[in-house]
Amino acid sequence: MDGSPLYPKRVSDTLTYDLTQGEVSEQRLYGETTEYLQSVYNKAKVLNQSAARLAMGVFQRRLASSTYALLRSFERRLEKLEAIIGDLISGKLPIEELLIRQRRLSEDDDVFESLTADDESMEEGLEQNQIAEERLLQAVVAASLADLEAEKEQVQHLLDLARQVNDLPASKFEKLREQIQTPQFAGEKLILFTEHRDTLQFLVRRLEGLGFTGQVAQIHGGMPYTEREA
Repeated sequence: MDGSPLYPKRVSDTLTYDLTQGEVSEQRLYGETTEYLQSVYNKAKVLNQSAARLAMGVFQRRLASSTYALLRSFERRLEKLEAIIGDLISGKLPIEELLIRQRRLSEDDDVFESLTADDESMEEGLEQNQIAEERLLQAVVAASLADLEAEKEQVQHLLDLARQVNDLPASKFEKLREQIQTPQFAGEKLILFTEHRDTLQFLVRRLEGLGFTGQVAQIHGGMPYTEREA
């Protein structure tokens, strides 16, 4: 009533950072991943536009989250491709059945858009968004064995590059390190938010590497509610 503020003042800043450059760099990985998405999923639109849109979103979000999260998606994608190629070669999966499966892929909700972490259900320690992503990564976007082999080669190349880039300092994490080591934040408790569990694991490892071992707590939707509450 006397005009004094009810809440503490909040300051919201957007901190920018530059991607690493060079032969083995974040910039090259991001550029080649974008080309992969455009070439493979533009082709996929003919087979199942909604599944292609959602699957592209998986890679784009992980691309923005961390190199490690993107790397893990490429590992999972490669596993799916190798399994399907093996089934096609052995005759276990006829190409006609593969095409039918692609057209039957339902238009699932985008879990990140429709639910919060607390709303998501849990299954065997996995969050609902992780389960949805796994299903999307199983969705192949090829009309022939040759298409699958070509994508497998492309994904293997991107995975190799992602592993090399992941071994180098990450520009986004270096920006975070710079912030938490400033006098303003030294000794303060900080909360970091990320969409992906893989990025969470990456952050815990890197923060412990900075000397915060035993000082990092983590909460994710795959934990039982009582554990999260504790």
